[in-house]
Amino acid sequence: MAFPYAAVQRTTNKTFAANTATLVTFDQSDYLSGVTNSTTDGLHVDQPGIYNYQFSVQLKNADTQIHSAWIWLRVNGVDVPSTGSKFDVTNSHGGTPGYVIAACNFFVQLNAQDRVEMM
Repeated sequence: MAFPYAAVQRTTNKTFAANTATLVTFDQSDYLSGVTNSTTDGLHVDQPGIYNYQFSVQLKNADTQIHSAWIWLRVNGVDVPSTGSKFDVTNSHGGTPGYVIAACNFFVQLNAQDRVEMM
C-alpha cells in the first residue's frame, strides 16, 4: 500500500488584504504521490483517508502597529471546524519589519478527489 503525500511550497511573496479570506497557493511541488497540486485551488487527493496537513508560513508586518493573521483549512470550499489559528505579527521597529513563523498540524479526513485548501 502506498501512502499519499505532498511536499509543496510557495516561492514568492503574497500580500493579503485585511478582513478578506485569501487562498494560499503553492507554485512549487517538491514531492507528490497520490496528490495533485493544482497551483490555483489547493491540493487534490486521489484516495480516501486521514491526512496529516502540516504547514509553516512566514508572516511579515511592515506597519508600525501589531497585526493578526488567521489561517485555516477548507475542504471542497467549506471551512474545516477547529482549524482556525490566530497569529499576531509584531510591528515594525526602527524601519525593520516584524516577522513570525506560523506553524500548525491538523489531521483531516478526506475522500477521493477532495480538495484541501489553506486560507
